[in-house]
Amino acid sequence: MPGFANSAVLVLHFSGLCSRLASADQPPIPSTPGTPGNPGVCQPFRPDGPGYRWMFGTGYRVTTQPVVSPDEQTLYVGSGDEHIYALHTAKTNTHTQLDWDFFTPEGVVSTPAVSADGKAVFFGTGGGFGGNVYAINTTYGGGQLWKVQTGAVFTRPAVSNLQKTVFVGSYDNNLYAINIADGSLRWKFPTLKSVASSPAVSLDQKTVFVGSNDGNLYAVNAADGTLRWKFATGGGVQTSPAVSSDKKMVIVGCYKDLCAINAADGTLRWNFTTGDEVLSSPVLSSDNKAVFVGSDDGNLYAVNTADGTLRWKNAIGGRSTAAVSPDQKTLFYGSGKNLHAVNTADGTLRWKFFFAGGVGDSAVSLDQKTVFFGAGGIGPNEGKVVAVCTATGTRTT
Repeated sequence: MPGFANSAVLVLHFSGLCSRLASADQPPIPSTPGTPGNPGVCQPFRPDGPGYRWMFGTGYRVTTQPVVSPDEQTLYVGSGDEHIYALHTAKTNTHTQLDWDFFTPEGVVSTPAVSADGKAVFFGTGGGFGGNVYAINTTYGGGQLWKVQTGAVFTRPAVSNLQKTVFVGSYDNNLYAINIADGSLRWKFPTLKSVASSPAVSLDQKTVFVGSNDGNLYAVNAADGTLRWKFATGGGVQTSPAVSSDKKMVIVGCYKDLCAINAADGTLRWNFTTGDEVLSSPVLSSDNKAVFVGSDDGNLYAVNTADGTLRWKNAIGGRSTAAVSPDQKTLFYGSGKNLHAVNTADGTLRWKFFFAGGVGDSAVSLDQKTVFFGAGGIGPNEGKVVAVCTATGTRTT
C-alpha cells in the first residue's frame, strides 16, 4: 500500500496480530464447512430458481453489504459476531471459504471499502464501545494498519486515491477526512446532526458529497474540508448519493422524493415523487441515462436521469441498495426473503432466489457469473454469506 515501508507494514501487522491473540475473551470464530463440490459449479438449491456456488456461516447475521476486491479474488463482509471476514470469491477445494478475519469489540456495522490496489480495506465500527475507523492490511492476512477514534460509523467509507484520503461519515455529526498512509486526521466537517449517509467522491476527486440527518446534502471541498454548497432535502438524508460519471449531477433520496442536483452549484434539476420514504441508495446505469432506487411504498423504480420521468416500476418491496451487472442488463435487488434479478430495460423479473434467513444488499462479480449477499436472523450461528450463480443453475465455468 502506498505510504508504507515494508518494515512498517510488518510491525503494524505483528502488533495487530498480538492484540488479537491477547484477547482471551474474544468470542470463538464460527467454522462452517464450505458446500461440497468443485470450484465454479452451481449447486442445486430449489427446482424453481438459480443455483449457488457456496455458503459461509457467520456467528450472527451479516450486517454489511458484501464488497468485491479489485482483483475479484476476495469478498469482504461484516457480521454481527463482531468480525469482518475476507472470503474467497470462487469455491475452494478446502472445507471453508475463509481467507482471514478480523475481530473488533465495537461491532462491524459499516460496509467496507477497498483501496484501488486492493492492499487495504477500510471500515467503521459502532456500538456500546464507541466508534472507530479501521484500516486492515489485506496482503498480510488481516493485520491492523491503523485505527482512528470517531463516533459510531454506520456508513461505507469513500476512498480518494488523488487526495490519498478516506472519507467517513459519523454519528458524532462529522464528516472525517483521514490520511490513508498513517490514519492522521486531515480535516473534519461538522453538520448539525448525525451522518447516516455514505459519502461519495466526484469523478475528479475534488468534491465529497454527503447527506446528514439535519436535512441537507453537502458538497465539501475534498482538499481542505470547506463547504462548496448545501441543498435542503426536506428531511434527514439516510441514503448515499450517486454521482454521474459526466460530473454534472448528484442524485439522492429526499424524504419521499428522488432528487437530481446540479453538482456545480447545488441547484435542483428535477425531483421524482414516490409513495413513501426513499431509504435505499440510488444506483446509476453506466451510461448515466437511468437511475434505480427502491421506496418504502413497495416499489423498485427506474427513472430517466435527463428529466426525472418514470421508465418503469416493479412492486418488489424492500429498501435494499441495488447492484447492476457490468453488462447493464440485470439489476439485483434484495427484498424480504428473496434476491430478485430484474431486467434493467423493462423491469421484468428474470429470476428470484428464496432464502429463509432474509436477503440483504448484494454485490455482483465483474465476470457477471456470481452475485453475493448476506443474510441471517437475530440468533447465534444464523448468519450466512451466499454466492448465487447469475445463470439459472447451470455450470458457470
